[in-house]
Amino acid sequence: MDDLAAADATTGAPLGDSARLARMERALIGSRDGFWERDLRTNRSWYSESFRELLGFGPDELPNDRDVVNARLHPDDKNHFLGQYEDAIRAGGGSFTYEGRILDREGRWRWMRGRGRVWPGADGRASLITGAVSDVTSEKEALLALEDQREQLERQVAERTARLTAALAEAEQGRRDADAANEAKSRFLAHMSHEIRTPLNGILGLTELALRVTQSAAERRYLEVALQSGQALLQVINNVLDFSRIEAERLPINDEPFDLSDAMAEAMRTVVPLVRQKGLAMQYDYIGDVTWVRGDAPRLRQVLTNLIGNAAKFTEHGHVTLSAEVVAAGGDTLRATLRVEDSGPGIAPGELARLFDAFEQGDTSAARRHGGTGLGLTIARGLTQAMGGELRAESTPGAGATFTLTLPLRAAPELHPLPLPAPGHAWLLYRWNGPAERMQQRLARMQWTSTVLPGVNEAIQQARALPPEQHPRLLTLAEHVLDVGVDLRALRAALPDTRIALLVRVDWLDTRVERIARSLDIPLMLLPLTPRDLRLLTGDRLPAATPSPPRAGFTAETIAPVLIVEDNEVNRLIGDEYLRALGLSVRLADSGEAALAVVAHETPSLVLMDLQMPGMDGLETTRRLRAMQRDGALPHFPIVALTAHALEGDAQLARAAGMDGFLSKPIMLETLRRELARWLPGLRAD
Repeated sequence: MDDLAAADATTGAPLGDSARLARMERALIGSRDGFWERDLRTNRSWYSESFRELLGFGPDELPNDRDVVNARLHPDDKNHFLGQYEDAIRAGGGSFTYEGRILDREGRWRWMRGRGRVWPGADGRASLITGAVSDVTSEKEALLALEDQREQLERQVAERTARLTAALAEAEQGRRDADAANEAKSRFLAHMSHEIRTPLNGILGLTELALRVTQSAAERRYLEVALQSGQALLQVINNVLDFSRIEAERLPINDEPFDLSDAMAEAMRTVVPLVRQKGLAMQYDYIGDVTWVRGDAPRLRQVLTNLIGNAAKFTEHGHVTLSAEVVAAGGDTLRATLRVEDSGPGIAPGELARLFDAFEQGDTSAARRHGGTGLGLTIARGLTQAMGGELRAESTPGAGATFTLTLPLRAAPELHPLPLPAPGHAWLLYRWNGPAERMQQRLARMQWTSTVLPGVNEAIQQARALPPEQHPRLLTLAEHVLDVGVDLRALRAALPDTRIALLVRVDWLDTRVERIARSLDIPLMLLPLTPRDLRLLTGDRLPAATPSPPRAGFTAETIAPVLIVEDNEVNRLIGDEYLRALGLSVRLADSGEAALAVVAHETPSLVLMDLQMPGMDGLETTRRLRAMQRDGALPHFPIVALTAHALEGDAQLARAAGMDGFLSKPIMLETLRRELARWLPGLRAD
């Protein structure tokens, strides 16, 4: 009101009453607000035209009646407005604000935001109350819509959170159920493995012992078939356990130095009997300067043995090839690419797509020729992935198959490295083109030239036709060129200064030819030849004659008895016979308590300890023996677990209890011999 009573904007002279009223009227008309007033003494009310316009009424359509206007207030907002209104009156003066809905002429609720003030009279009592209101419907509806959206979003978030919480709870329960099921399955497999391995140890052990004493050809044939069947059953059991470990992601992977080329050769030698039976050529190659790496050699051999065995099983004619290419990948990191190729029937695209699925085989018909569980390739891929690698298959029907294994490895220091040989020339006696060409390629990478000849007679003729200075530095004879009546003495006489080596497969056995070769300083080299073997052959010194593959049998010299702790009578019998076949004396104990009594009377050279026994089990017996050794009551001797428990956790428990080695039943004589040779240096092969 003071501002409205200011001076004239043009002349600066004070305004009169009429001018001030005119200015006030213009301000009210120009305002977008509505105004109202009530005389508290006369109880008369007044509403401006702009107030009526806010509600859509004309000048004469809304009476100046407080009760009429208040009747249009929203029921939810009316009491709040009237409460503030009455509080201000009772206070005798002061301002207040309010907000609420009021019904307009069209029956729509309009949001109004107002300000009111109580004016006291001369006596100090409330005399007049005035106010102004603004239409904030658009703003309020936008805010309410935003609030609705916020509440709706909060509800959605709450609902989704609840669903997510329920889903997580369900998933957690599912995980617990799956863990419980896996644990139950693991317990079942461990128990069943133990229960199957125990009688299987008796079957295989007694069969092998019977083979050693039988004189009948028919009995030998029957026993050999029984032994092979038992070993096939053992492989099924091992595959199921490995598959279970892969599924449960409980497959331990070692990181130890080993010779990759040797691991490949060992895997290839395991399928030699099947390869020989089918008349297949074996081909091997290794490209790379580094052969010593860090990784898990047993698991890698398991993968390669599976792939090579499959290739040999499904290939009827031609060859099986294992090759490797090892390249540097920065620092000491290497990338090894290993390939197993065959000339078999190949794999159809539909079968190739599910080749690595569990319990699948390339031929699933009822008339399929090859047996098996269908777990081999699943396990091979699982082991490869556990080692950080990749395994893939490629094939064209009718054109064989190729399995490619890619592994990241780290270089390791080579034990007893050999220098690179000087260039030279070699004669290779082969009748199979594939292996001959592969050997020529390997020698060429060593800067050696070579000539392939089909047999011993051709080599003798060639040697006699050449002057000595043109004779080769090296001659290799593949075993398949050794025809009946072959004259190795004439070959040596024709090439007196040439290094000659006889290349044989691991199952080759011709004692007459072997004796002749030894007498002529011709060593036997086991196929396939590794890079180290080639360096030995082409180096400055001729390798010593390689003895025949070791056979079971030892002579014990002043070796104390071996103690077998075993509660199963059949297993004690087999262990006793095996050890006696190896030339060892034996003591037997059928419980942990009995074992403690035996060692107190006589110190053994080694203990073969069963794990699961009634009363004091093998773990507790081992802990007590180790405690007695620490206290000086017993001298130290190795303790090797010999148990039907075959899980990695069992081996860890055995090591934690103090055992030095771990053997799983069923046990074969040669396996036992190799393990004993680790701990009893006094043993020597017959």
